[in-house]
Amino acid sequence: MSEPFDFEAFISGAKLAEDTFDLYLVNNGPAIDRLEAQIKQADTGADDRESSVPADVTALKQQVAALKAAMEKSRGSFTLRAIGYDELDALAGTETDIYDQLAAQSVDPVLDRDQWKRLGSVAGAQQFSEFVQKANALATLKVVVPDFSQPISTSQDQRESSLN
Repeated sequence: MSEPFDFEAFISGAKLAEDTFDLYLVNNGPAIDRLEAQIKQADTGADDRESSVPADVTALKQQVAALKAAMEKSRGSFTLRAIGYDELDALAGTETDIYDQLAAQSVDPVLDRDQWKRLGSVAGAQQFSEFVQKANALATLKVVVPDFSQPISTSQDQRESSLN
């Protein structure tokens, strides 16, 4: 006879999905793109006459490196988690917004609603919108069942078969 199902033991190991997303408070992307285009143009030459003369792009490459370093220094990593059904139901109310959702999802660092709102205002609309899309996708993440099914020989009754 099998043992009775231990519900408490079953749910005690539950862990909602988590993921980490980055936000940059310094956006040098347009300047980096412009400088990299200049580097590419200098490397390939504007026309055939210039292609035989190697261009000195060292200063441009140093500028790109400095801009990328400034962006990296401004990077913040935020770990969020999926939302439980009861939380999702509560967040669906008319009195809540995306900042309430992010506060519920935040794992590391744990930020409150007002901190998320302030972060959103300094991160820039496009970047924060992309961050929110990732948070929304994680909030209601579909469970992916790993393919670790036991081999048939271990899941079936291990008694001797009369067919042997």
